[in-house]
Amino acid sequence: MMFFKSLCPRNVFLFLFFVFMYATVIPVSCADELPEVIRICNDGEWAPYSYKDPRNEERGIGISVDILHEILRRRNLKTEITIFPWKRCMYKVEKGEYQIITDSSRNSERERKYLISDPLYEVHHAFYYDKTRYPDGPGIRTVEDVNSFSVGAIFGYDLDMYKFDITKIDSGTKNIDSLLKKLRHKYIDLAIGYVEVCQALAAMGKIDMTGLGRMEIPETSSHIYHVMFTRGKGGEELLEIFNKGLKQLKSEGYYQKVFQKYGIPLE
Repeated sequence: MMFFKSLCPRNVFLFLFFVFMYATVIPVSCADELPEVIRICNDGEWAPYSYKDPRNEERGIGISVDILHEILRRRNLKTEITIFPWKRCMYKVEKGEYQIITDSSRNSERERKYLISDPLYEVHHAFYYDKTRYPDGPGIRTVEDVNSFSVGAIFGYDLDMYKFDITKIDSGTKNIDSLLKKLRHKYIDLAIGYVEVCQALAAMGKIDMTGLGRMEIPETSSHIYHVMFTRGKGGEELLEIFNKGLKQLKSEGYYQKVFQKYGIPLE
């Protein structure tokens, strides 16, 4: 009170004006940290979640893309999506050249490098095999049984959740189509695939599942997928925007409708 008494009315007005301006500028400056265009990337090989539009392969579409665009659109944020090989996409988001990578599982290394969203959806793993080689299935019952077979996976994908010896996995293949061709040519005995993704790609004519069987991977449950954000400029704010927006879309029923649109019913 003594401080205000020592000021003339004009100075009190100026003092209060600057206090008000300081209080209101702080949140604005946080918003200003966001890039003018939010740059998103993925590998375009993850139907029905994120993949190249068959009518325009420069355009990304899918469940994750639709949800992400809707959340950012409601905040009047411009977006740009680019297709890169998975490893390059991860590198660009880690370095802050891009802000978002869609469709990623969670592990300790990624938690150190990226900000990771609330769960977006789950997928189911499987071993795919050639029925001409294993007409009754490969006969795998335990994790130990897996170690007697050669296993292939896609380059850059998270393998930490598997209980068998992952050091022996052939993980040099760039996409699921090439991996299944490797399986047919007997370079590997088993191919790790994701049921929902393989079904979507087969329906689109992108991969041939003829003559292939599938079985559950021992001691492996369904896998949760997220959106990952850069730890660089704007990453924390985008993470908060996404998580809040995701909850809103679920409460409205928009989230469920997007899954139905792409042929994935939710339980």
